Amino acid sequence: MNKMTHFDKISRSITRQAPPPAQLREEELDLLGIFRLIRRRIWLILAVSAVVVALALPSILSMQRPYYGQSRLLIQKPLTSSLVTEGNAPPTPLDPNTEVERLLARGIAVKVAQEFHLDRLEEFNPTLAPVPLLDSWVDGIRRWVRGEGPAEPPTADDVMETVIANYYDALNVRRSGTTDVIEIGFSSLDPELAAAVPNALVQIYLEARESGAQGRVSEAEAWLAPRIEAQRARLNDALAAVKAFRENSGLVSDDARADAARSISTLTERRSTLVTERADLAATLTSLESKVGQPEAAEAVDTDTMASLRRSLQQQQAQLARLLQTYGENYGPVLDARSAIRETQAAISGEVDRTVQSLRAKLASYDREDAAITAGLESAHDTLARLNVLQNQLGVLQAAADRERTALDALEDQRRELESQGGVPVAEAEILSPAAVPMDPAGRGRLIYLIGAMFAAGSIGVTVAFLREMLDSGLRSPQQLRTPGALPGGLIPKLTLEEAGDIAKVLRQKRGGMFADVIRHTIHALERGNDGVFPRSLLVSSALPGEGKSLIAAAIAIELAASGRSVLLVDADLVEGRVHQLFGAEPAPGMNEYLSGEVDAAGVIRQDPRTRVAFVARGSSETYATLHEPRQLEKLMQLAATRGDIVIFDSAPVLAMAETTLLAGVAERSLMLVRWGKTHRRAADLAIQRLVANSPADVLTVVNAVDLKRHALYGFHDAGMFAGRVRKYYPNRT
Repeated sequence: MNKMTHFDKISRSITRQAPPPAQLREEELDLLGIFRLIRRRIWLILAVSAVVVALALPSILSMQRPYYGQSRLLIQKPLTSSLVTEGNAPPTPLDPNTEVERLLARGIAVKVAQEFHLDRLEEFNPTLAPVPLLDSWVDGIRRWVRGEGPAEPPTADDVMETVIANYYDALNVRRSGTTDVIEIGFSSLDPELAAAVPNALVQIYLEARESGAQGRVSEAEAWLAPRIEAQRARLNDALAAVKAFRENSGLVSDDARADAARSISTLTERRSTLVTERADLAATLTSLESKVGQPEAAEAVDTDTMASLRRSLQQQQAQLARLLQTYGENYGPVLDARSAIRETQAAISGEVDRTVQSLRAKLASYDREDAAITAGLESAHDTLARLNVLQNQLGVLQAAADRERTALDALEDQRRELESQGGVPVAEAEILSPAAVPMDPAGRGRLIYLIGAMFAAGSIGVTVAFLREMLDSGLRSPQQLRTPGALPGGLIPKLTLEEAGDIAKVLRQKRGGMFADVIRHTIHALERGNDGVFPRSLLVSSALPGEGKSLIAAAIAIELAASGRSVLLVDADLVEGRVHQLFGAEPAPGMNEYLSGEVDAAGVIRQDPRTRVAFVARGSSETYATLHEPRQLEKLMQLAATRGDIVIFDSAPVLAMAETTLLAGVAERSLMLVRWGKTHRRAADLAIQRLVANSPADVLTVVNAVDLKRHALYGFHDAGMFAGRVRKYYPNRT
């Protein structure tokens, strides 16, 4: 016991230098980690791969390599199509992509299927092939489950749909790169059919294009003919409306509007002249009226009579002046001269009055003429406005007639265009390389598909393994624990059923075994965590049932007893405890009888003579008792202290019974067991949390039932504890 084992060194290093939970790393996703994952899931990968390959194998074995024929052609508009284009412009080239779609048209596919009787070939009509017995059984069961009757034979339309679908699967029509060359390929088990279909498809395509174009021209002509007649009728109606309007409105010609316009122009010019003359006359009259009775009035009148009177007055005045120079005022000739002057002046005044009256009369005539001109202008404007309205209405009717004529001309042009294009080929195909009968089948052989299926099956298997690994939440190392207060306590290898049935024999006969060494390592870990002294009481529990807590508790008790210490193993699992089975004893009397008061503490303690371990069984299942408080164990603990026993409680699982958390407060230390790969991480964390919350010290956590070989395939830091060379150090596996 003085020699420090390999596990003691590792445990002391982990206990002393264990990093905080946040720094612990789980499996690292690197190349080595992937390799380890594949190794530990290799049987799952092989099983999934074998199933996938087995499912794909019948299809691969039944595969037949088809023959592939291909023709290359150039589809373009014929040169004759340029003769019917406007201005003899070059024809618009055909779009290869559009022609590819035409080659794939369903109508052409139906003609090809009918010409080559594809519905008579099992390759394209699966209904001709015998139905496998298994498929018929599966179909019959499916119909029976659905409550359907026997399957009805497929109709001719259904058969043709299937044939067309298989024809499209075998056909390959594509444009060769960016060129205008079109490649037509066809796959078939018959090499002659593989070559015949691409060559025949071109001719069927050209015939379909020609018949389609002729049909479209005929349809267009049939569509245009009644529309042309209807348009001609609308034009005749429009022309008749124009003619009737001209006759009814009097607008047979445009002379009426011209006469009205000339009359307006003449009257306007005359009115302008009249306005000017009247203004001059009015100014003259106004000036003359202001000078009436004054000498200046004679100067303002410019008439021949007035001019003669002014000359006579001047002569008379000159004569009077000569007479006055010679004679006196009373001289007879002077008096006569003065009398003549007065007469002349009176005549001048009379002339001025006559002129004023004449001007007034002329001004009145100007007013009358202006009124007549105004009335004439109004009448002419009214006539012209009426004629303009009528002309506008006539223009609307004429425009409508022109539109109808334009529409008729357009329809006539379309009909002539259709007539000119009716006899022109739509497209022509230049066969660059016709399809020849292939000598060898195309495609890959069965071996290639088998290799591909195996590769795909392996990929699926690896994917399933990865998914299985992602869904695996089992705890496999203390590194995966994240609960504060949990101390890593090492790993315990898995025992066989035979070894687990006689743990004392394992510990006694295989002292150099790995299992015994790990138990001693666990004892040393408990001592180091308790100042070098094994605790006076220890609770051994697990998160869930079936994790081996009773076995490990018994192993620790046997190992302590073998070292000369006095041990009392108490089976505190009052429902499913099996400590008595490990020592070959009866369950009663035990803890149930003690807690119920039927037996005292000394009456339930028994001694195993072979291992020298004192133990308390669970008791009879018919005498069920419950541990409510620690003082119920007071007498038992006092008796154990008197005997100098180390008390080890084998309790119920933490998550199953509430008594376990109560015992965690009674015992000095707690040992938590989790089963390798079986205990869920969340369950382990929850169980440790409950123990830590009730235990006076940290909880030592040990992983039990470790698969040595598989654990080494994980990337945990403690995987080296079970390396191959370390396992060889021990004389036996356990």
